[in-house]
Amino acid sequence: MQLTFRIDDVTPTMEWERFYKTIEMLERFNVRPILGVIPSCKDEKLLKHSVNSDFWKEMRDLQTRGCIIALHGYEHQYVTNKPGIFPVNNYSEFAGLSYEEQYEKIRKGKQILEDHGLFTDMFMAPAHSFDENTCKALLENGIHYITDGFGNACYKRYGIIFLPVALTWRRALCLNHWETCTVVLHTNTIGSSLAKRYEQICNKYRDKLFSWDSVRLSKLAFSNYSELQQQKEFIVYKIWEKVSKLKNIVKK
Repeated sequence: MQLTFRIDDVTPTMEWERFYKTIEMLERFNVRPILGVIPSCKDEKLLKHSVNSDFWKEMRDLQTRGCIIALHGYEHQYVTNKPGIFPVNNYSEFAGLSYEEQYEKIRKGKQILEDHGLFTDMFMAPAHSFDENTCKALLENGIHYITDGFGNACYKRYGIIFLPVALTWRRALCLNHWETCTVVLHTNTIGSSLAKRYEQICNKYRDKLFSWDSVRLSKLAFSNYSELQQQKEFIVYKIWEKVSKLKNIVKK
């Protein structure tokens, strides 16, 4: 298994101290995470901190240093109760909307990033929820990768290349049969104990760490991953999630 990371909810008003500490920690292990940038954030839960006026400059610098910028939705506001292709959550900014509505959101979001000097060819759906119309709209807007999905290797569906993720570090370490795995991080809510745990994981698995980049993406080999296999992986995930919660309750 090869392991890397992505950081969700990157905005001018995020918790910057935690973000910088996470970036510095990953860079010590030569990992450049995927950064999920929200182009026009209107999610009140993510507007709690003061605005960093150097945000776009910081993002351009991190892109230059090797981080991939992913389009993390448009406004990060949930407007439907549809789970989409990966039914992790029953709410979405995209799933259930018409193709035309989704196309405009993606077009506007990508344009904002480009206006600030950021290139993106990757999508990161808020709440992991999107549907086939999202995929079509992404392709029409020149985006060919999605950092999401269940599976033991990268695969192609609906014309899009999926880079499977693990929603927690515990889940990632259970998946030794995976070829590649991107661990999801939310630095806005990461505490000191969890941050220390991620550093321990990086140190223990340093020989398995990697970063996504244009060269690696261009050389991807795709697995033959069917929709049935995807459904099986999701069922296994939900069972694992419930067992993990029960174990935590017992510990308390």
